[in-house]
Amino acid sequence: AACWDEALERWAARHVGAPFDPAVHPPMLEELWRRCLPGCEPPQPRDKEWGRLGFQQQDPWADFRGAGLLPLTLLLDMARLSGDETRAMLANSRNSDPAAEYPFACGAIQVTYLLFEILGLRALQPPPKASSASPAKDD
Repeated sequence: AACWDEALERWAARHVGAPFDPAVHPPMLEELWRRCLPGCEPPQPRDKEWGRLGFQQQDPWADFRGAGLLPLTLLLDMARLSGDETRAMLANSRNSDPAAEYPFACGAIQVTYLLFEILGLRALQPPPKASSASPAKDD
């Protein structure tokens, strides 16, 4: 059991809550874009066009927050292994009925968080970083 725990901790250190790495993550995001939206060039790293994949922020990495590399890896693996199905899910996420729409990428990130909870991996996530901005005080 101790061997399994150590292996899980090493795995989590690499995948869960990993900080942004400009050498690794932008190429992964660009590949995800190309696989999900073939024929469309990926936008700049900070661009509202990332919303087409279901990111809510102009900088898609900001949507990953404490989940780190794992949701991006899962999204990319899904696009690599089941490209047609992934593109169909993306298309279905942009429903003509606003009540049925959902942000595809952010939905996948939330599913990953749910899996963390179900599998007991949330305890392996690093604690959130304290914000450098202090809250405004009432005068």
